[in-house]
This record gives sequence, C-alpha cells and structure tokens, in this order.
Amino acid sequence: VFNPLPFERNEAPQVFIDFPREKLYRAFSIYDDQGQKVSHQVLSLEESYVIPIEPHELPTSYYTTKWKVAFEAKNLPALGFKTFTVKPEEGRKSNYGSQITATNTLENEFLKVKIEPNGTLTITDKNSGAVYPNLLWFEDCGESGDPWSRIPPVGDGNLIYNSLGNSAEIRQVCDGPLTTTFAIKIKMNLPAEVIRSTKKRSAVEKELPITTFITLHKGDPKLHLAIDLDNTIKDHRLRIMFDSGFRPEKSISSGQFDVLERAVFLPDTSDWLEPYTGTQPNNGGVWVENGKRGLAVLNFGLPEYEVFDNESGTVAMTLLRGFGYPKMSGIAREDLVERVGNEGSQCLGIQHYELDLFFYSGDWQTAGVLRHEREHKYPVMSVHHGRFAGKGLTKCESFLKIEPETLYLTALEKSESGQDYVARFYNPSEDTVEALLQLKFPVNQAVALDLNEEPALEIKIDDPCRIKITVSKKKIISVLLKHA
Repeated sequence: VFNPLPFERNEAPQVFIDFPREKLYRAFSIYDDQGQKVSHQVLSLEESYVIPIEPHELPTSYYTTKWKVAFEAKNLPALGFKTFTVKPEEGRKSNYGSQITATNTLENEFLKVKIEPNGTLTITDKNSGAVYPNLLWFEDCGESGDPWSRIPPVGDGNLIYNSLGNSAEIRQVCDGPLTTTFAIKIKMNLPAEVIRSTKKRSAVEKELPITTFITLHKGDPKLHLAIDLDNTIKDHRLRIMFDSGFRPEKSISSGQFDVLERAVFLPDTSDWLEPYTGTQPNNGGVWVENGKRGLAVLNFGLPEYEVFDNESGTVAMTLLRGFGYPKMSGIAREDLVERVGNEGSQCLGIQHYELDLFFYSGDWQTAGVLRHEREHKYPVMSVHHGRFAGKGLTKCESFLKIEPETLYLTALEKSESGQDYVARFYNPSEDTVEALLQLKFPVNQAVALDLNEEPALEIKIDDPCRIKITVSKKKIISVLLKHA
C-alpha cells in the first residue's frame, strides 16, 4: 500500500484479492510487515478470472474467487509503502461488529450520522458536541450564460428548485466493523431546458435522479460522499449544499500555492455591468469557522463554490453548469451566432463526484484541515504482487518525510539533468517555520532553487539524510537534492 503524502497516515483501503477457485478458500487473514494480524471486512465475493502477464511468457487465464476487502492499514510511512501479506485459512469467517446504531444512523469514534427522510444528514461531532443539521441537499436553477458568465434566465425562468421537500429512498449498502455505506436516492423534476425564443425555462419537466453514497470508516473523522447522477437537463446549474449552522464572516479555501480568505458579505454592485455573483474558486477544499467550530467541504475537481451570508452559513459547491449556444445574454454580438453540435457544454449523461466532510473545533490550522484536504485529494494506492527480490528495499519504507505537516508538497520530480531530484513545497501559514526533510537515500548537496529552477542558495548539510531549511510565511520552496 503506497502513501503519496509526506506524512504518516492511517487508512482503510479497499482491495481485491484473488484466490484460485479450485482451492475453495472461505477464510483468510491479513498481516502487516511485522507479522501482526490486522482487522479486515469482506465487502463482496464473486467468481472471476485473472490474466497474469509475465516477461517472456504467454498470457494465461486462471479462474479465481475474487474478494473485495477493506482492511486497517495503520502508520503508513510518509511518501512510502507498507507490505501486507494475505494467508488463506481453513473454515469460514464473518464480519463481527457494526457501525449502525439505529434506523438510518451510523456512528464511529468521531461522528454520529443520521439520515433524514428527505435525504439530508444531521451530523453530531462527538469531539465538540456540535450538531450540524441540514447537510447534503441540492439546489438547481436555470442557466443562460456561457463559459465565462453565469447569467440567469429572465422572469419566472429564474425560479430556484431544491430537494428539501423530496422524499428519499434509503438503503444499506454494506456494514461491518471497519466501514459502513448507505445509499440515498432522490429524484428532482426540473425544466428540461431554456427556450431560446423566450429566454425562459421550459414548462416541460424531466426527472433528474441523484444517488449519494455516504461512507463512514472506523477511526476516520471524515464522512465520505460519492454522488452519481444521470443529467437529463439542459441549461441549468446544479449545486450540492451544506448548512454550517452559523453565520461566517469569511470563507477559507485552498488555492494554488496558498490558502485564501475571502469576505462572505458582498457590497452592492447591482449597477455594475458584471455584478459580483458570490461564487469563488477553490483548489480542493472550502471551509468556514466561527472561532469555536468549523466545517470543511473537501473535493476533487469542483472548482466553484459559494458561501451564503445567512444564519445557516450555507456552503454551496457547483456540481455542473450546463449551457448552450447561441449566447442568450444579449451583452455581446455572440448572441447572433448560430452554433450547433455543442451538446458537450450541457454536461449530459452520467456524472460522478466525490467529497469529504470534516468537522473541527478551533481554527483550521490547529485542526489540521489541510492534512485532511490532502488525504482526500491523494488517496493511498494498492498493488497486488507476488514475491520479488526487492532490490534492497524492506517491507516498509519511507522515501521522503517533511516536517511540520503544514508544509504542502506539490512536486517530487527528476531534475532537468535527469540525475537528481527536485522537491517543491510551500508554507501556507502566516508564520516562518523550520522545515526538515527526512530522506531514504543520502544526498551530498542540497540547493534552494528559484521558480525557474536556477540555483539560489546552497543549503548546509549536517546529516545527508536530514535536510533543514527555513521557510518564511507564504513562501514557495524548491530544493535540488543530489545523490551521494
């Protein structure tokens, strides 16, 4: 199991394990690199086959029994791997334990999650005792804009629809001691499109089915959301909504090489040609806090968000914004151009999204929000392999560890010469920190580079496997590491 982040972490990865079908194995155990048995949970079992490909050998298929399993992978090394061994056993084993504590309620050490009849969530943060109702609902509105501008339809075509009045279909997908998943399905009836001649949404409605899978892992303070939908609607914007339960003064989001704060209150710009809309960009995470508690919405590939200036402190993440041509705003001459074959901009068909919710006390830095943001963006990777020589590697290795954890690694790449390596990271905090890079392999030279990767400063080396460097606030650092 490979951890791509420069700090240790605990995870419950889901993997597939194939046994020869003729062996009829019905039980097995998983052991870590020290030979200690680790907990696991069987998620599914089916008959399958594999086609292993070996150098200088013809591919051959083997009939197998395929197990889908979640298991505890603790203390995964920083930017490294840990090897786990699977050993078949006699007899049968069952998943003992459950995270379901009541009807449509799941719970672990950190969170209690209740699914309401309309599909929203009420979540209790056990550490602070704070209760967050009205999480996970959907909002839809018409769209007459283009890739650059969000423009609502005119008149009553600008009505906003939401899922709060819907009834949800709730079902249990899996449950056990390590992971529990529920599926929440709702259906929204929405106008099919915007009519070009009137620039209003159509009176004809179509059904938009949305299924959200919520997953809670043992020992994980985050709630995982996976949303699947089949978009049949044109000319609309669909957002997923989370009420924080307090009125925040600012929103905080991860950006390119920085963490950004923006005021939630917007000035009156109604007389501007392009007034403020409230939407802002993010690069993987948005959070709000009030000094006592906070809510972080972590995502991958959802660059637009908005935080409402209301008592609920609603955080909205745009899932999709579909639009067509010609442009309907009338602001530019583009509305005179007839374009066809642009269905791709409508985002029709099957769509999939993944988000995490993280609840915390205090401020985002002491709560380690950026750590959880990176864990969501960069999941662990599992590889199934047989015995191999290893070329000097043990069953558990860390190649690079960076301290403190607040430093954000963005690249580890080969240098322009191809002989050495460059590590690039930044300090998002307002404080100067002393960075420590702990390396698997020794280096005989370390050089701080500028953004053109030209030498800027020679770094003194006292220990060839431990490089120290001072990083000022909001600073981007690139370090050339030359092998010893």
